[in-house]
Amino acid sequence: EVRGASASPGIDWADVGKLALVWCVVASLIAISREPAATVQHRVKETSDVYALPPPDVVTAMSLGHRAAFADYLWAGVLVEQGLHTADRRRFENMPYLIDTINELDPTFRDPYLLIEALTVFQVNGVAEADVRRARQIIERGVRELPNDAELLSSAGAFIGMIAPSSYLTDPAEKERWTVDGAAYLARASELGDDKK
Repeated sequence: EVRGASASPGIDWADVGKLALVWCVVASLIAISREPAATVQHRVKETSDVYALPPPDVVTAMSLGHRAAFADYLWAGVLVEQGLHTADRRRFENMPYLIDTINELDPTFRDPYLLIEALTVFQVNGVAEADVRRARQIIERGVRELPNDAELLSSAGAFIGMIAPSSYLTDPAEKERWTVDGAAYLARASELGDDKK
């Protein structure tokens, strides 16, 4: 007997065989139970969204002071969801609610104001007049929050004064009002020029 040498126990091949058998049984059970779920998942299509956030003022309290960070997080989610909804050929019904929450969290975050028109009109299955009016409300909030932003004013003027009346609105009197309001935004944008102070 050699001193200091440790005796290594031999491998019990019976235990290894039992373990392999258990793993095979488990893998088989997973495969058997997964097939029906996978079949159902391939057949089911999402048709509507569930809006899970509370009202914007409650979300603001929930942010615990990290309002801008939470607004950025929601904004990233809006952009991703817009792409996913477009790929699935579904309307993004919750987008205006998310934008309202983002605006409440960070009223001077300008990207949602600048892109709301594109996000609204780039919807599957057409654009409702109610969606266009909602987009105008969001844009006008942006103009109130950032009154000296020439790019935002120009975007508001183009959408309110030209794009919406010529493409989405049907009432002639409403078209005329929107055109006049849009012209006022464009006039203010031209006064400011390229100054972003």
